Amino acid sequence: MTIDAQREWARRNAIEAWMLTTVKDGGVERYDDLHVDRIDEGWKAPETWVEAGLETLRLASALREQHRLLYTLAVAFSLKSQKQFSGVAFQSRDQLIDAVDSSPPSLYLFRPGEEPWLRIARSVQQRLLKPAAFVGELPVNFLGIHPQVSRYFYLEFQQEGSDEYYRSVFAESEIPSARLKS
Repeated sequence: MTIDAQREWARRNAIEAWMLTTVKDGGVERYDDLHVDRIDEGWKAPETWVEAGLETLRLASALREQHRLLYTLAVAFSLKSQKQFSGVAFQSRDQLIDAVDSSPPSLYLFRPGEEPWLRIARSVQQRLLKPAAFVGELPVNFLGIHPQVSRYFYLEFQQEGSDEYYRSVFAESEIPSARLKS
């Protein structure tokens, strides 16, 4: 087995173990996550995080299919918080890398309909979050063509009592619609 094949096998094993444990022990409801640097030591450096996040989503999407898990997968890129609302303040991969905070991207499993971008949008409608909260869909080719990514979302919101605006980008991998119907 080549070094690249060994590395991919180890990544798949780490992701698979996390996914199956998260589903089994209630981690979906707790919003447990798996940081990319826990999957592969080579993904500790911030300059690797965008590719690491997308590769994690690719591997996790294949594992979701293999295990027939009916969950939305997403990789979240946590961005530096700001004192003022900024909206989408980046247009490229390099600008996104510059905006990422000190936390590596994380893989999540969500029940369909409970994804953060939907929850935040509902909270704004119900006036549970300040009107400055924003959920926006980014172009699907925002970070290049990645078949496992169905959509990208930008989230920005300010929690009650905080003077910071929290920002993140999610790369979503939806459950294939044929699976939802069966």
